[in-house]
Amino acid sequence: MLLILMMFMQAAIIYTHYWKPATGDFQFQKFEKEILAFEKNLQDGDTTYNNQRVEGEKAESQEVKTNTAFFDFDPNKITEDQWKQLGLEGRTIHSIINYLKKGGHFRKKEDLKKIYTLKEEVFIKLEPFIVIDETEQGASEKNKGEFQKPEKKKPLLVVELNKATKEDLMLLPMIGEKRAEQIIRYRELLGGYVAKEQLKEVYSIPDSVYQAVIPEITVNEKLIRYININADSISSLKHFYIKKPIAKLIVNYRLQHGNYLSVEELRKLPLMSDSLFRKIEQYLVIE
Repeated sequence: MLLILMMFMQAAIIYTHYWKPATGDFQFQKFEKEILAFEKNLQDGDTTYNNQRVEGEKAESQEVKTNTAFFDFDPNKITEDQWKQLGLEGRTIHSIINYLKKGGHFRKKEDLKKIYTLKEEVFIKLEPFIVIDETEQGASEKNKGEFQKPEKKKPLLVVELNKATKEDLMLLPMIGEKRAEQIIRYRELLGGYVAKEQLKEVYSIPDSVYQAVIPEITVNEKLIRYININADSISSLKHFYIKKPIAKLIVNYRLQHGNYLSVEELRKLPLMSDSLFRKIEQYLVIE
């Protein structure tokens, strides 16, 4: 009985060794084939899509078509329909038209390369047919030179900001009544201008106006209202640049340490930044 049992077990081992793995291999190979077939289908699909996309892009970017009719042309003069006859696509034609509308001009053949949507191979095909009217170009250059010929400028009007009246300021370019009043009002808040650049701090004076008037204004620093930091009270220390907390610090420091020996001592104050000190130092004196 034991011998028969051992023979049965040996037969079972032989069976599982030679038959079960073979079945497993068969199933795996079948699954592997299915995966390969699926991947091949995907690749075929991607290739088809990519081919269609490339062909579409080629068709879209092909600016010179097979039915193109070449002829001599001046790129500064021909119409949109004539550009189409030369085989250019719509976006390139619109780029050329916009370039010309904005004052652009093709002065030589190579200037056509400025149109970034125009491919190099297209330009090579068009180049032999480009004919630019040099006579008109020379005339336009001459007219341009005549147009840019400087005219005699009127003498500059010099206005001193610290003593100018409203009427004086209104003589400056781009300065009307309201701006003149605001310049004077800000001058009173400051106690006078110490630099032309302070005019930009007037809220109604943009940079364009400042640039227009700067050649015609001057500033006399001797006409400003000075502040004596050793004698003035908190109320008299108040300035457009010096707010009440700063004025209190100036007076309290003086009361604790004695009179200031120099304006530079204000740098020791805790709220005194370098930018603020540079603004107010020209208004301060020691007496």
